[in-house]
Amino acid sequence: MGRKSSDKIRIKNKKKLDEIVSKLKLVFSKHGTSKYTMDAIATEIGISKSTLYQYFSNKDEMVDAVFDAFVNEINLIKEIIHQNEITYKQRYIDFIASFSKFYSNISI
Repeated sequence: MGRKSSDKIRIKNKKKLDEIVSKLKLVFSKHGTSKYTMDAIATEIGISKSTLYQYFSNKDEMVDAVFDAFVNEINLIKEIIHQNEITYKQRYIDFIASFSKFYSNISI
């Protein structure tokens, strides 16, 4: 059924966590989330399973982290619309560019 989660304290290295989440976004958007075990995910993103468990206790936590990253990206895109110090035309161009980049990383 999979490894039982432990109640140990997780590592909080933000830079490494962001790097892992970035790789997870690519894996999940390419293949979905249900196909993978923790072993397969670790192999796919090029880290050990042990390292993966240092940051996440289970796959649900990984999916939550990826979802949160997508929500943060959406919020950043929304902020572009409200940048009154730049022209409407530039805001539109920036918005379309950011949205296109964001949208290309989402799987069905």
